[in-house]
Amino acid sequence: MEENLIYEKKYPRRDGMTDPLFQKAITEAKAEPNKRSSEEIYQAIYGDIQYISIPKRMDEAYDFINLAIDVSKLYELNVRIIRDDCSVRVDLSVDFSDSMSYINTLFGMADNISFEHDRDGRDICVILVFYTHVVVKHGVSMSP
Repeated sequence: MEENLIYEKKYPRRDGMTDPLFQKAITEAKAEPNKRSSEEIYQAIYGDIQYISIPKRMDEAYDFINLAIDVSKLYELNVRIIRDDCSVRVDLSVDFSDSMSYINTLFGMADNISFEHDRDGRDICVILVFYTHVVVKHGVSMSP
């Protein structure tokens, strides 16, 4: 079977340590140390955040959690489920296995999906986030 390359584009990797903008930022940070307290920094980041409950999503979160547990049992995947102020997060450690079509439903329910190495560094950790609340920061809806 012959394969034809339709499109390919590679970008040069930038080394952050030698980037002039990064070096300038480091120099400026050293010249003027942070004069704010940790409480002031915390308030600047988290001070004006509101969480507005979405009743329908609260009920659907239980379905999301149960489905994550079912998928974990079915495929024998490591799972970690975390609930916070605004969402439910499911971390699934997956290896390179055969078809896992049942996981598609779980992916479809998630609002955000990201990937990273799992804690052991051997498998891929799929991070699925399901929002139960609208996150409003400084009057702007941030998620979902």
